[in-house]
Amino acid sequence: MLTSEATHLLERIARAMRPAQPPWHNDTTVLTEWAATVVHHNATAAHVNTVMRNNHDAGNTRWPNLYQFSDLLKRQVQARQHDPTQQNGCAHCHGNGWVIADDTIERHGHQYNYCQPCGCPAGRNAEQTTLWKELTNAGEHLQAT
Repeated sequence: MLTSEATHLLERIARAMRPAQPPWHNDTTVLTEWAATVVHHNATAAHVNTVMRNNHDAGNTRWPNLYQFSDLLKRQVQARQHDPTQQNGCAHCHGNGWVIADDTIERHGHQYNYCQPCGCPAGRNAEQTTLWKELTNAGEHLQAT
């Protein structure tokens, strides 16, 4: 899972858990740490949802702290079956970290395909490249205008 995907997932869970306040209440630095924990453990949305559902089902109406969340997530991820497609690289990007996006962009009357980071570990590295950060910042700037 990419950092951006983890961030969106955590924000979606926070909306679902209202009125409980998430630990990052309007603090993007704390949200970034939580997303980094999800990425670090190579967790999927199902893992994170299971951890939060189990936490709630245990009678907790508040969010766990980051250390508890990390421990619970680590245990949940370790309990999953090993994915045999990951032995020879990712089935989507073949280990290079980039996949062709489903949509296209139009520039100067021409349609272009573009690549974006994959959700695998190599894609997480691609997401941290200067090129991708500059492109996403440019895209946010274009959407804001």
